[in-house]
Amino acid sequence: MRADGLGAGTVAEAVSTEAIKGLPKHVLFHYRLLVVGAGGTGEGAEATFTSGPSAKVLSMAATALGETGATLNGSVDPEGERVSACYFEWGRAPPMGSGRPAAAHSATGSPRL
Repeated sequence: MRADGLGAGTVAEAVSTEAIKGLPKHVLFHYRLLVVGAGGTGEGAEATFTSGPSAKVLSMAATALGETGATLNGSVDPEGERVSACYFEWGRAPPMGSGRPAAAHSATGSPRL
């Protein structure tokens, strides 16, 4: 899409496309803004986005905290997509290193460590 007619000036002007439709789901896309003027062509930095829908994931507070265990909690809204795996990771710092599959309890997974 072209944004013709921006004219000359000294103030930045926001530009955008109309919604891009028909993209395949869950694909990483790269993009950048290009501008052509009397001084030549300029290009913005490359950016990325991943097309959706994608599951909405929420990590929630741990419960049943004890000296040697805890229950990890979260929720997953698959947004109509099939979820092939769902698990919690934990550790003292990233990379987390330990993991356990999440068990569905209504809309919340809560495995006991």
